[in-house]
Amino acid sequence: MAMVTLVKTVLFGNREEVESYASALNEKRIGMMGENAALEPHEVPDGYHVESEGALSYESKQSLVTTEFQMAEEVSKLFPGVVANVMIINQDMSEAYGRVIQDGSIFPGGSTNLEDGEFDQVWGDDFSDTRILEELEHGAQDAIELAIHIPRATSEPENVTP
Repeated sequence: MAMVTLVKTVLFGNREEVESYASALNEKRIGMMGENAALEPHEVPDGYHVESEGALSYESKQSLVTTEFQMAEEVSKLFPGVVANVMIINQDMSEAYGRVIQDGSIFPGGSTNLEDGEFDQVWGDDFSDTRILEELEHGAQDAIELAIHIPRATSEPENVTP
């Protein structure tokens, strides 16, 4: 079996901004060893109290963990109202990472890691990427819901003259 790096980015926020975020992220990936995917519907796991506006999936023959997180942080600065749950499975290294990113940084409590034995146990004998993604999504739930419900500044403060 050929090993690959799988990236799934689940997006939350205003639909128009989510679509723009997805386009900007796909543009950053041009020229990399993988194929961009369109924004697709995504059902969040049971227990979530928020709905996703969709997800992007990306598959590469090279390990891009650091690069993917950096690109997501850069794009999120352009769309601060979008919350992104970036999940990466690096099959070659038996590791998976999830980061909840908003406004250019990782949201507090928004990191989930599966490495070595823990990764192998969840991945199983049938090599289920789906189980890995579900585990990462469950680990991100609280951070996503907090990030979505925290009020964000939407414009510059008004100048008030006395």
